[in-house]
Formats: sequence, C-alpha cells, structure tokens
Amino acid sequence: MYENSDYHYIEPYVELTTGVGVVHSVKFEPMDSIHNNANEEPLEKGKKRRRNEENWKKNVTKKARLEGLPYHSHVAKKVTEMGGRVLKPPCKCRAKCYDRLTEASRQQIFDDFWKKCNNWEQRRQFVANRVTKELKVRTKVNSSWQEDRRKFNYRYSLEVKDREINVCKVMFLNTLSIGEKYVKISVEKKTDSGITEGDRRGRHQPANKIPESTIQSIKEHVTAHPIYKSNVTKKSRQPGTDLNKSLMYSQYKESMIQQGKTEKDYAKEWLYRAVLNKMYKSSLGNKKSLTKHSENDEVY
Repeated sequence: MYENSDYHYIEPYVELTTGVGVVHSVKFEPMDSIHNNANEEPLEKGKKRRRNEENWKKNVTKKARLEGLPYHSHVAKKVTEMGGRVLKPPCKCRAKCYDRLTEASRQQIFDDFWKKCNNWEQRRQFVANRVTKELKVRTKVNSSWQEDRRKFNYRYSLEVKDREINVCKVMFLNTLSIGEKYVKISVEKKTDSGITEGDRRGRHQPANKIPESTIQSIKEHVTAHPIYKSNVTKKSRQPGTDLNKSLMYSQYKESMIQQGKTEKDYAKEWLYRAVLNKMYKSSLGNKKSLTKHSENDEVY
C-alpha cells in the first residue's frame, strides 16, 4: 500500500481462511466508489407499519359487491365465488315488453343503476320510485271458502328518455339484475313523502367495542409521567426515565386495583402498549424500552 494519503491501493481480492480450512474470496471496492456511496442520501428510517383498511379482505369484498363485480364471499358456506351483476335476458310475456324496450335502452338503465348509483340507498330509492304498491282489485279463486293470501299488486315501470314505460316483473328484475325480495324491501321502506329510509345495519355499538373510559385512563396514566424532548433529536419525545412498557403497565395496573377497579374495568397489556405507541410513535417505534433522557433534555 502506498504511503501517499491521497491515493490508497487495496487488493481487489483477499483470501480469508476460516477455522475449518475453507478459503473464501472477498472483493473490496476501490476507495473512490466508497466515497461516492457515502455521498448518497441515507435511507429513511423504517416506520411502524400502518393499517390500510382499503386492502382488507372484507372491505375489498364489500366494494366489489357494491359495484356489481365478482367477489369472494366469506359468509356463504357452499358457493364462495360470487359472480358479478350482468344484464339478464328480456321477458317473453304476452304484453310484449321487449317490443317497447330495446336492448340498448336496457343496457343504459343497467349501467346507470350499477355504476352511477354510489351506494345501496340510491339504488333502493330508484327502485321505490319505479315500483308502485296497489291494493288487489280482483282474484281468480272461485271457491267461497278459500281466501287469496296476496292482497297487493306491484306495478313496475322504467324510464327511457323522459318517457315512463310499464313493464312486467320479469323485465324489471332482469334489467336491473336484482331479486324480488330487494324490490319488496325497497317499497316497504318508502315513507309517505316518497323517500326511503336509510340502511340501519351496522349502526348499533358492537358488544366487544373498547370503552372510551378505558382509553382515557391509559392516556391519563401516560401523561402523568414527565415528557422529555431531546435537544439532539428534536422529534424524540418519551415519557419518564429508566422506564419500559412493562414497568409502566405494572404501575397502571396497580393504580387501577387501588381504585377498586376489576380486571374487566382496566385495559390489558396489549391495549396499553398500543395506546402508548400511538401517543409516542415517533420515538418508541417497536422498541420495548424507553430511551433514557439526558441532562440537556427539555421537560414539558
């Protein structure tokens, strides 16, 4: 190797002999390439993984079903692969609805129903406006002792170029690719003012939902410790000194027991860690121990 400090010579390959007698050839890069790599921007420090709810299986399934696309059902026991919504064949009734409604018009109605309606409420409102529930006028039962259980009739219609066209039930259901039960529910939810009620599924509070009081008790316990901000790393913020998550949870659990709380009233350790990581995610990350503060750290 040359003694000149401006230039260093390094053998490109060096043989290293291990303890078991195996020889390995290791290649060293020139100093110029090392200096060039040193000037490159350092890689960003990894962050704690964040959840992406759009990629969850249940949300992907829900979105595909809403848009009328094929989806994988997690509820059905036998058939799990569900096909998408497609325009079904027209009717063959005696009223000849297929002569009054062309295939191009049916396709346009189908596309508007499944692509322009963004939610189920809009589709239910569309069906309720196109279907009229009327009292039954006549019956075909001749015997006096028999009574027809059906008391109402449904009149179906579709609109094409600002013109209302009366169609039969088969033509209406096949054009929109929906079932008879969906029509019945949409009509029943229609109020006197002509507006359908919103979907009330999922409006109740889940039985396994974590109470807000439990989350608040964790936050109060964490904020009770002094919070330090380091002068070296401005983004570093952590509570307490010489503490880790396990010790902090032990203190939290002991304080809850002293207040007369039972095991159902205070949080589990996994929940305490989750809230703590969320409050101080910039400094804690996946580390178990909290960083010990120095004398130059600022106390809040």
